[in-house]
Amino acid sequence: GAKFIVGMRYHSVVFSLLLKKPILPIFYDDKVRNISHLFEIEGIDIKDLKLSYFSRAFINLLQKNDFEDKLTTAKKDAKRNFELLLQLLR
Repeated sequence: GAKFIVGMRYHSVVFSLLLKKPILPIFYDDKVRNISHLFEIEGIDIKDLKLSYFSRAFINLLQKNDFEDKLTTAKKDAKRNFELLLQLLR
């Protein structure tokens, strides 16, 4: 299997989180940037594609794999928000 993922699309970030695979997102859209910031994942802006940025981002990617805790927290928050919505609708 893959050790990490490089992706530009929103769902590549979502799937990498669900698969618990480190990702290097390339930002071309605010959706990708926002979800990456939510999980404190460093990415590269498509306007700044330079080898030096890739090198630094890959080093950080391989050293930092704490997104699983953030994913667990995000799932709990989503569940709590859904439960609050159900209470409001009743």
